[in-house]
Amino acid sequence: MRFKKIYYPGLSDLPGYQELRKEARGAGGVFSFELTEQVNPSEFVNHLQLFKLAVSLGAVESLVELPSKMSHAELTPEEQLAAGIKPGLIRMSVGIEDYRDQVSDIQQAFEKAHN
Repeated sequence: MRFKKIYYPGLSDLPGYQELRKEARGAGGVFSFELTEQVNPSEFVNHLQLFKLAVSLGAVESLVELPSKMSHAELTPEEQLAAGIKPGLIRMSVGIEDYRDQVSDIQQAFEKAHN
């Protein structure tokens, strides 16, 4: 297993799912997941080729962020954990590229970042 948990508003077991179904037509193209200890988070994002590092995830290209090292880096590890930012948390935004290329990119990064 490469991740512990996936966060995506379209998953029925996550809080807010019923509200989403009432208020929106879809769940969007942004999701997060927590990597297991067997995958190095920094290596994972550095090995991505299609997904580009970015703090803001609103664009047409596929983007990735490692919040503990980027958007929340100014917080102490304790403050990050209190905010729900774990060291292995990855945020991704799916762009307009072919989904097969996106999946391939994620798979090859997992292979290279596996401890």
